[in-house]
Amino acid sequence: MIRKTTSVVMVTGLLVACSPQKKTDEAPQASASSAFASAAAAVPMAVDTLSCAGPVKQGDTAKSLMATYGKDATLGMIPGAEGTEEKGLILFDKDSKHRLEVFFADEAMTQVSLVMARGTSTAWKGPEGLHLGSKLGDIELANGRGFTVGGFDWDYGGYVSDLKGGRLAEIPGGCMFGLRMGFAEGNTNPVPDSLIGERTLDSGDPVLKKASPVVQEMTIGWSVAEPAA
Repeated sequence: MIRKTTSVVMVTGLLVACSPQKKTDEAPQASASSAFASAAAAVPMAVDTLSCAGPVKQGDTAKSLMATYGKDATLGMIPGAEGTEEKGLILFDKDSKHRLEVFFADEAMTQVSLVMARGTSTAWKGPEGLHLGSKLGDIELANGRGFTVGGFDWDYGGYVSDLKGGRLAEIPGGCMFGLRMGFAEGNTNPVPDSLIGERTLDSGDPVLKKASPVVQEMTIGWSVAEPAA
């Protein structure tokens, strides 16, 4: 099951949602931020930057990540493809601004395949400063050209599927950067039938622009070789 979700993301080149926790107490939030700062200092990365180099890098395992992040790394079930759940690792589960989900290609969790930030808001920024909530125009500017995105309202809808050789198609470090778009809760712009279902949409389509989709998932991933038969 883990391999299924990983292959969907990688094969389509796309390489739902966690609601931000309601802030009810200042002390726990401060504690979570302090925990994040302490753990971040232990890895070679810029704070709040999601890249090939960190906070998770190729070669990391569940064991190594738990050793690095301590109590801020927890094993758990993560939403996967088509309503399934998969065993994975969650970083900073109690800090909604830094929460990340880590997927593995194997049951032993020794081959990290994907790191995901998802939802409506996050402190993480990807290449060129992209983040959850970024719009079509933001991605075009970061990419240096247009791109295509899959039609919406189905299991694999909204993924950025072709960056057309732009800057985001090959980011420093050798990993793959992925985005999935959707419509923000409360969006009053109509979503016409021409944007729904299994189809490919161009980022410059005026109908798509008017509908105003935003980034709801941001991923860093690595190709993982299939085990020998």
